[in-house]
Amino acid sequence: GSPRRTTFGRAMASWPDPHAARRLRDSVSEAFHVDKEKVKCVAAPYRVCPVGAHVDHQGGLVSGFAIDQGVLVAFFPSKEVNLISSNFKGAVWFSLDKIPNARESEEEACWGDYARGAVLSLKKAGYPLNRGITGMIEGQANMQGCGVSSSAALGCALLLAFEEANNIKVSPMQNVKLDCYIENNYLGLKNGIMDPSIVLMAKKGHLVMVDCEKESFELIPRPNSMVPPPFRVLLVFSGISAALTGTDFNNRVEECNQAAKKTAGGQRGHCSG
Repeated sequence: GSPRRTTFGRAMASWPDPHAARRLRDSVSEAFHVDKEKVKCVAAPYRVCPVGAHVDHQGGLVSGFAIDQGVLVAFFPSKEVNLISSNFKGAVWFSLDKIPNARESEEEACWGDYARGAVLSLKKAGYPLNRGITGMIEGQANMQGCGVSSSAALGCALLLAFEEANNIKVSPMQNVKLDCYIENNYLGLKNGIMDPSIVLMAKKGHLVMVDCEKESFELIPRPNSMVPPPFRVLLVFSGISAALTGTDFNNRVEECNQAAKKTAGGQRGHCSG
């Protein structure tokens, strides 16, 4: 099924694991002394992109698919934003009326900025946010900064959580743009729409093809010729973890822009909206 939004307790695919979701809901219930029935859970998967590196911010075609691991956010609506993480130290707390600047707190900056950015993104887009969320974030251990777009998964999961808490209906492509605002405008990363598009559009057994210039996507089902034989995708970890905000990624984007100007008479730039 689609990973765009998952309400646990209903029929779902092999990921998210219902036992993991139930365990996380139990943890939130115990940590914040709230009835477990009031705790909801949303999910966003990690992704693999066979074609896409430095193509999306130039308006090209990219492809990708989700894997069976990702980010879970168990939460309940609250007056402020109060979040902890099972993977990282620190806690996030802020008022909806006063959003701190990015990376103001070093201890939880690596993940707390995405919560702050999600609130700011929704408010800048004109969505009414009357309720924050209190809860816990959990990603797959040792998968952060490993090239599977854990940051986009985190940003998308938090957007879904805030939208659920405020009963806001947002289209998948609009959520792509909201996640881009988090990374482009709040964090200063000049990436394109590839990562959130794959995270939000992916469907089990399908390849997602995204036209980054037209901001459209197509789900391509796995052909019968591939079943059987069964196949697996091998992800190899180089041993180096890095968040893109701490790399030369923005320099690579600018180099691509300069190359586009010289070879095609113009440049694209990072995602719009």
